[in-house]
Amino acid sequence: MRFDPAAPPAENAATALPAFLRAYLVPGSRHYHPRNFAANPPGAAYHYTNIGAALAAHLLEIKSGLPYAEFARRYVLAPAGMTASSWTYAEYARQPHAVGYRTKGRPYGPYFGLTYPDGGLHTSAHDLALYLQQVIRGAAGQPGLLTAASFRTLLAPQWPAEGAPTGRNPREPNTGIFWAIRPNGERGHLGSDPGVFAALFFDPQTGVGKVFLTNVDFDDNPAAQRQFAAIWKALDAVAK
Repeated sequence: MRFDPAAPPAENAATALPAFLRAYLVPGSRHYHPRNFAANPPGAAYHYTNIGAALAAHLLEIKSGLPYAEFARRYVLAPAGMTASSWTYAEYARQPHAVGYRTKGRPYGPYFGLTYPDGGLHTSAHDLALYLQQVIRGAAGQPGLLTAASFRTLLAPQWPAEGAPTGRNPREPNTGIFWAIRPNGERGHLGSDPGVFAALFFDPQTGVGKVFLTNVDFDDNPAAQRQFAAIWKALDAVAK
């Protein structure tokens, strides 16, 4: 549902997101189903949701009058100096880029995520580190991509220790706005799509961050997961 290998991404980026959300959320539409919605009342349970992230991006589109890809380019990518980052295949294909691979070594062809704001940014480790630097500075009270107050809101825990919603990941017992908060206080996010896995975390106390990218399937790939764990541990050791 989310991936359309045949669609020309540059032509579809501005229209695919609102069209998909209408089809998914509006009763009677093509992909609508009551199970698309949580049964719990607001605030009672935690559910990880890519659709929720895409819906938040569409709200930005409505408020700003810009497609999300253009909004992000204008207010995040360009100010952060992320010149090797883009949202569409037509844009990133013009630059050197990695090919994503299946677990058994077969490459994926280009594809376009209909809910692309939830994780469809094509970027480099260097560009992702530039973004993380901006967030680390913001966590230290320095305005940049956001005001200092907005950075505090972005990274602050969303619920108190007592009365927190059910369904939380014990490894990430709290969350900022789309930023996981781990028991040791680190903020970050990780995720995967076909042929790609990315992780980004930082320690607000030390100001040290870590970025990890790979171009192989990560889900159902125990070998890659073990290698990632070893590299992540090594990065922790370097940071100390």
